[in-house]
Amino acid sequence: GEAVDFFWVRVVVAEAPSPVTDSRVQLVEETLERFLGRADLQDDSRDSQSEVKLKAPTARPPAFRPSQRSPSVHFDSRSLAEGSSVLVLEAPDTPRLLLAITRALAAEGIDIIASDVRTVDGWAHGRFTLEEAGSSLSATTRECVLSAVQQVMQHVPSGLSVSSG
Repeated sequence: GEAVDFFWVRVVVAEAPSPVTDSRVQLVEETLERFLGRADLQDDSRDSQSEVKLKAPTARPPAFRPSQRSPSVHFDSRSLAEGSSVLVLEAPDTPRLLLAITRALAAEGIDIIASDVRTVDGWAHGRFTLEEAGSSLSATTRECVLSAVQQVMQHVPSGLSVSSG
């Protein structure tokens, strides 16, 4: 298996951008090599027999979070068509987010009968299969659930998109 990735590298500074020089390109190359953890690298700027020993990085860089990405909560339309109520959540992961959501659902008298919750790059992704008294949720109850979860998540930046799907 092979993977080929293409990406842009740019200087992030407050002042005006400076021209890209060979020394800057070499610094980016060395940084990428260190990040990949390669230990025995040939340095083309020196004698071809010399080797450069680079340490593996001690920490991963912070996750990239596009600014246009916003939290969302909705009911999965395919599940609704099949007669079940699956609440889908995507939001920045914050301390006690899952606890707050489960408490809000419990306060509405809603049972979580299945869930799948993951955090990837600082974002929480959750799917909750919900029931009320052993049955799928009515449209009115789904709207109440969305409202309750929206209130819990008001502290989440970038606004909250809520739809009944």
